[in-house]
Amino acid sequence: MTEILVKAGRREKSALYGNIGAEAPPPQLSRHAIEQSALHLVLSPFVHFWKKRERAFAFHSLLLKRIYGDPALYVLLQFLSREPTTRSLEHLEPHARNALARYIPALVESSFLVTASPDPLRILDAYRSHPSVSRPDFQVMYLLLTHLCNLKCHYCFFVPTPSRAYAHPSMDRDTARLSVELFDRVLGRSPVSPVVILYGGEPLLNWDTLAYAVKLIRSMERRGAFGGREVTIELFTNATLVTNAMAGFFKKHGVLPLVSLDGFKHHHDKMRLESSGKGSYERALRGFSMMRRQGIEPAVGCTLGPHNIDDLEEIACFFKETLGVGDIRIFAVRGLPGDNPYELPPPVMTGRLISLWKSPWGPHLEEILPSGILSSLAGERCTFHSCDTAVQLSVMPDGSAGPCINLAEEFQCLWGNVRDAGIAEAMLKGGMSTRWRKRSPLNDDKCLPCIGLALCGGGCAHDAWSKTGSPDEKDERQCRTIPPLVRWAVEVSGGSGE
Repeated sequence: MTEILVKAGRREKSALYGNIGAEAPPPQLSRHAIEQSALHLVLSPFVHFWKKRERAFAFHSLLLKRIYGDPALYVLLQFLSREPTTRSLEHLEPHARNALARYIPALVESSFLVTASPDPLRILDAYRSHPSVSRPDFQVMYLLLTHLCNLKCHYCFFVPTPSRAYAHPSMDRDTARLSVELFDRVLGRSPVSPVVILYGGEPLLNWDTLAYAVKLIRSMERRGAFGGREVTIELFTNATLVTNAMAGFFKKHGVLPLVSLDGFKHHHDKMRLESSGKGSYERALRGFSMMRRQGIEPAVGCTLGPHNIDDLEEIACFFKETLGVGDIRIFAVRGLPGDNPYELPPPVMTGRLISLWKSPWGPHLEEILPSGILSSLAGERCTFHSCDTAVQLSVMPDGSAGPCINLAEEFQCLWGNVRDAGIAEAMLKGGMSTRWRKRSPLNDDKCLPCIGLALCGGGCAHDAWSKTGSPDEKDERQCRTIPPLVRWAVEVSGGSGE
């Protein structure tokens, strides 16, 4: 299983993100009153601070506000973290008090200092009642067109090979029709474009249903379905089966392919093999080129592992300069046993992603995880969920429907079947939808002390479930990946240049 570490460059996911107003500072505070510590203010529980050489960094993990200064800022915050209120500043020597108090107006204005009553944690109420975590807002549908795949990739622990038997290995037209119609009924009101992802296995192995579903979506659009919005149709494919006729179909109907390429030939062919054991790179590149000749600009999905992590910058250059790819998405192998040789430790992944951001190709990879965190910081934009599970419908070949393909397959986490009369109501009003919406660090008291609180999104529910027995638990890899990235991003946005 993989989890997206690079958000899709061609579509927004605004329901996963949002802005909430700051904690209201005490009214009509004069600078003199603040500096004299006339009010009883306390340090917000969401404030994190540290120093690096002669620079101090202060970060509000909920509001995503930052304050930078000299070591006096660090000394002040360290003092306030030990004292009950700002009133304690009165006990300092005048010169020390004046040196520290110059930062207090900025700390109050940015809600780093707040009144002790009401409870400083009250701001969480606004986040926990936000539509992103309080009501369903479906925007994405995965159509798993087939379980079958013509490749046998070493790191693919979940998607079965043709040798594995299924009662319904491939989706028929009627199931596809019912799925598309269900998506139209439950689609949220978010203004962003709805997304349908054609998925597998290798979806091109079920060409008849794929072509039917695409034509149906475009026909329903013309009749005003999907709230009058154009649907973004994405195709996740290994591209080895692409023909000129297929490429022409994609161009005609606006299908956006994402081709799995792991880098250069020697990287790709170590992992992505045909059933004969031969590497699939040449056939994948041929399919990619066919689509380019039709005027299509395929995205590329690159799965990171020990086979290519050390050459990430060169691979990015190859994709951008040689293949002319404008949308590069980087994935990490996830959900594997702890001793699996294809899974990268979070510190390694984090370090390489930061190195990629620093490389000449970093500015061209706007949606890579470090850039995404920097962008969220700049806009003070909270990430409610890091996974589409909170906003998506996933339909299996037999019509079974749940929030996540992996959870549906492995844990039978389902709303029902697209043929069930009450499935739309179950999705919109049922407890499982509410449960997934609330699966956010903002709803987990254990996450409140974390510096990545409003930038984490909770990670992968499947990973949490497979490793802890509950999807409501933390995704431990996310806990090890996000905090150091946030600290790095705060320092970079403050001009540390590292």
